[in-house]
Amino acid sequence: TASQNELFLMQGVHQESIVVPENIDAVRAMMGLTDKWSSIRKTDEVLGLITTNKNYALA
Repeated sequence: TASQNELFLMQGVHQESIVVPENIDAVRAMMGLTDKWSSIRKTDEVLGLITTNKNYALA
């Protein structure tokens, strides 16, 4: 909702979801800091989630 100069956002996520990587990528996406797959790769690297068979070159 919007009220004068303030915007209130709420995001609901199921507790059983793996939300940390997705939330990090969502923040980068909202800020326009990087493209989708670069963000996913960077997050996976930092969190130690890199897998050898994951294709980060998808567009």
